[in-house]
Amino acid sequence: MASVSTEAKVGIFVLAALILLAYMSFRVGESTFGFKKGYRITATFDNVAGLEKDASVQVAGVDVGRVESITLKDGRAFVTLRIRPDVQLEKDIVASIKTHGVLGDKYIELAPGTRGIGYLDDGGQIQRAERTADVDRLLNNLALIADDVKG
Repeated sequence: MASVSTEAKVGIFVLAALILLAYMSFRVGESTFGFKKGYRITATFDNVAGLEKDASVQVAGVDVGRVESITLKDGRAFVTLRIRPDVQLEKDIVASIKTHGVLGDKYIELAPGTRGIGYLDDGGQIQRAERTADVDRLLNNLALIADDVKG
């Protein structure tokens, strides 16, 4: 009976380890090889500064989806969200951009709507998006106030 050489055993072990590493990387990164689960909805914001593609979408602090794309349409930010298929969102939900902590990443928070009026379907549009505070404008106003107080 022929035995397997040490080099072959090491090669098989390394190959198995690489396959396991690739599998775990895709599981942690939630990659799906081009096919993405869930349905898409859109929202329009005046300003999405700091919001990035693949940012979290949350309802009551629970991750329910990701930002799929951000484009400019008629001078406003047009954001496409991919929502998990097991999550149903009411037609009158409100979208707002929030920040994890003071200097954290930005994400989209969806405030639940009224029960019983129906749910958004694939391709649905969020009708209400809250305007977020622009930190640069706030700091500029604060500097002007500080100058007035000095004077």
